[in-house]
Amino acid sequence: MALVVGVVYLALGVAGFVAADGLLIARNTTNVVGVFSVGFLLNLGHLAVGVLGVVAARSVTGARLYGWGMTVVCAALLAYGIPAAATSGEGDLSNINWADDWLYGVTGLVGLTMALVPGRAGVPGIEETMAYIVTWRSVERDRRKHG
Repeated sequence: MALVVGVVYLALGVAGFVAADGLLIARNTTNVVGVFSVGFLLNLGHLAVGVLGVVAARSVTGARLYGWGMTVVCAALLAYGIPAAATSGEGDLSNINWADDWLYGVTGLVGLTMALVPGRAGVPGIEETMAYIVTWRSVERDRRKHG
């Protein structure tokens, strides 16, 4: 699932840069790829999310952590994007529109599903994933303390 999300966002990011004015840093509601707004900041964000998704798909734990990250990031984007899409403020440099808001809402739900639902038998559940995070953090803390 992380691979699919990653590829979709990579494609959207690349298409945004290829589109006319893909480097624009200003609000322009006509600057779209299909129904999704494009702009320099959105394109960079989409590319970053895409690369992270492709990399995270290499392991179950990576995909779960990516799912948690996508849930949090998409919730924040929705909190920003809904008022930004509802107003045509000149101060909005991200160029988010309603289609983007729907994309982020669906992606957030997919991320939550990746984070919480086991994909197949033998795949660690949320307890194992959280134990991995706690262990990793303690190893990092010890490494910093002693090294």
